Amino acid sequence: MNNFRWFWFFIKSRINWILWILFLNIILLGVAYIDYEISVESVFYIVILNVGLSILFLLFTFVKEVRLSKHF
Repeated sequence: MNNFRWFWFFIKSRINWILWILFLNIILLGVAYIDYEISVESVFYIVILNVGLSILFLLFTFVKEVRLSKHF
């Protein structure tokens, strides 16, 4: 099985968690737009950091799990 298929199955099995993280980030941005005292730029920076670190986490987890699955 090629890596694209492995990646597709990996993402498909974790789609609920990915959507939950995106939903929470969208809510955070929405609150920042509604509340005038919260800086939207700083919240946007936090959201970008959160999404970027989540993508890195998913990539490292994918590599680790595929390596383990190919071993067996």
